[in-house]
Amino acid sequence: MEMLALAILAVAGWFWFDSMRAREAAVRLGRQTCQREGVQFLDDTVALAKFALGRNRKGHAALQRTYRFEFSPAGNERLAGQVVLIGGQVEAINLAPHQKGAAYADPTGSVSCCGGGCHSSSAPVCDEPRCG
Repeated sequence: MEMLALAILAVAGWFWFDSMRAREAAVRLGRQTCQREGVQFLDDTVALAKFALGRNRKGHAALQRTYRFEFSPAGNERLAGQVVLIGGQVEAINLAPHQKGAAYADPTGSVSCCGGGCHSSSAPVCDEPRCG
């Protein structure tokens, strides 16, 4: 009985630690994406929006976490963004369509990232191909 209690406590500790690590990664990824896009990452935080089991790129079961955050292109509006993590890997990063201030050149302004490859509609911000 004591071993079962210790095992449950160990699993709960691992889950808490893993969740904090994933949240910190989502904050970092949201901040970096906003910086690349020239928009402001608001409130310096993310919120867990969805938690489920998913499959990583190798087909193994892993925890899938979707975090939401807000950003602002000009400081006067709040738009939504999200980071999806499966296990410790980035599955997707999305920003709502927005204008990028004076450098605005894209009518949609949307940003989409999959598998670590992030692109705006006007110019890539990393070297991986755009996801379908």
